Amino acid sequence: MRRKVLKLILVIAMIILAGFAAVAVKDLMDRRSPYYAIPQISVTADSEPVAVTVAGYEWEFMLGGSIKREVSPATSIQLRPTNMSGGEQLGIDFSVEPVSATISRTRSYTYEFSEIGEKDLTIPYESGGYIYEVSAEFASGSATWYFYIIV
Repeated sequence: MRRKVLKLILVIAMIILAGFAAVAVKDLMDRRSPYYAIPQISVTADSEPVAVTVAGYEWEFMLGGSIKREVSPATSIQLRPTNMSGGEQLGIDFSVEPVSATISRTRSYTYEFSEIGEKDLTIPYESGGYIYEVSAEFASGSATWYFYIIV
């Protein structure tokens, strides 16, 4: 009986140790490629995918330490444009549910962002180029993305 208890304790200890090892390996890999550590977003316009670019992030790792990439201005990033018709509905999905998120859009042919509500995710009918900024706060940090729609 005592031998069975010892085996059970040993198995439980090995499982716990394997769990800690997995967390440590993931943490190490995330530090080497922080782009994959931060949550990702998927943007669609009437089910069509929209090209999204990470603009910056600040992230804290599970085993301590953090990494930061300042948010770059939209004018300094090469954004791939997505051509869409006006009036299409945007969908924004996060791979991890954010604590909070804000969505902003530039006016046509300017770089002045104005916050828009999640209910106003319709592409304007006026022809032109619109840059969208999505900023989100998560339990472990924050991230900002841009995407560019041409109507």
